[in-house]
Amino acid sequence: FSRTFGWSPAFFGPLSGTATLILTPIGLGLGAWLGQTWERRGDSGAMVKLSILGSCISLPLTLAMLLAPDPWTAFVLSCLSTLGIGISAPGAVAALQNVTPNEFRGQISALYLFTIGVIGGGLGPLAVALFTDNVFHDETMLRYSMAVVTVLFGAAGLWLKFVCLPPYKERVARVIAAERAA
Repeated sequence: FSRTFGWSPAFFGPLSGTATLILTPIGLGLGAWLGQTWERRGDSGAMVKLSILGSCISLPLTLAMLLAPDPWTAFVLSCLSTLGIGISAPGAVAALQNVTPNEFRGQISALYLFTIGVIGGGLGPLAVALFTDNVFHDETMLRYSMAVVTVLFGAAGLWLKFVCLPPYKERVARVIAAERAA
């Protein structure tokens, strides 16, 4: 917003922070409700499907935000993307818990948080910087670098979610069968 549209951090920070504080809980609540509704209806893949849905909402909106012609359009698209990310999050976390044996849940949760925080939080900005410096050779092209990284990583993540859906559903069915047998 600063490099592309000239918005100062003093202006954009409170605006973005307020929107995030409002929209993230709404997205999380909507995602949790939707995932539980699908599970109650007997959909063994509900949580991964929820994560896929959130990604299918947030990825195109993020890309559109990065390529938006003006700051207010970009801001509205960013807000809608935040909702999609919020919808996706409960599904990803619940899916891990649904298929992880009790004795490994702590380690799997730690690995998940490590992956998001350290790898995602570190590799994403690094990839954007590398594209900006080595492909576009222009700091004003930052949003295009962010768009490329969004497409590459977002598409890879979405593809992995689709790939994991069949084995996830199989594992959930086995867990439910074992619970009923016990």
